[in-house]
Amino acid sequence: MRINLGIVSNGLTVDAHLKCPSLKSAGEVSFIVDTGSPKSLLSSEDGRRLEIETSGLTRSHVPIFGIGGSALGWNLPEVILFFESDDGLEIFHKADMIIYKNPTVRRKGQDITPRLVSLLGRDFLKETEFNLIVNMKSDEAYLER
Repeated sequence: MRINLGIVSNGLTVDAHLKCPSLKSAGEVSFIVDTGSPKSLLSSEDGRRLEIETSGLTRSHVPIFGIGGSALGWNLPEVILFFESDDGLEIFHKADMIIYKNPTVRRKGQDITPRLVSLLGRDFLKETEFNLIVNMKSDEAYLER
């Protein structure tokens, strides 16, 4: 089975349909495949677009650090991801995704919140046993198992 990835300026991308039945939320999300991230993360921007309110969620105790510093996270229950593959629609249950939000930074009198991206981390690759295949010379990238 193969799920094709896009190669863009900020990394490898994969589109998925995300469903969170307990929150009655669903929609399309474009993830960056990030082998540097131990956990898969949903950005607060994607969360807002999917009408997910963090006020009713439990704060995550998993530290979230990156180039921009640290971020706040909330546990997102019962996540299901759907991907298009060469075998058709593939469904994966992901129970421990985190929705995260960078704190607002004040610079030169303005509040700045960096744009966030949703990440498909190493936990997804490990749990699904997908191999990440990348050939930059031929502009080819995909998940395969």
